[in-house]
Amino acid sequence: MNIKKALTPKDVEEVRPGLFIKSFPKNPDTIEYRQVHPLVWDGKWRLKNQIKIRDIFMIALIITLYLVGVKYIRFYEEVNADPRAFCKNVSILNTGEVTHEDSSTIPINFGKNEWDLP
Repeated sequence: MNIKKALTPKDVEEVRPGLFIKSFPKNPDTIEYRQVHPLVWDGKWRLKNQIKIRDIFMIALIITLYLVGVKYIRFYEEVNADPRAFCKNVSILNTGEVTHEDSSTIPINFGKNEWDLP
């Protein structure tokens, strides 16, 4: 199938040169008309008025989201490949002794240096 023939819209008529309308029958009594910009008309490419700033913004947004997603995928692959090697340099805050082993209640009077961060 010819690509130009496939991209030529159906139910479109050229009212005057450069003005194309398409009919959208909502119900049998009324027909709604809208202006369209066909990509191909009479076997000729019509690239004018096809790309807008909104389209460029959406393409940039999709590419940005893709690149951010790839970054997260690489991070999680690195973590899952060898978790011990990845967590080797992770420091734990307050590595002192456990003073309150009963975790079902919150202690009321804390020691002076118990919650100090290094």
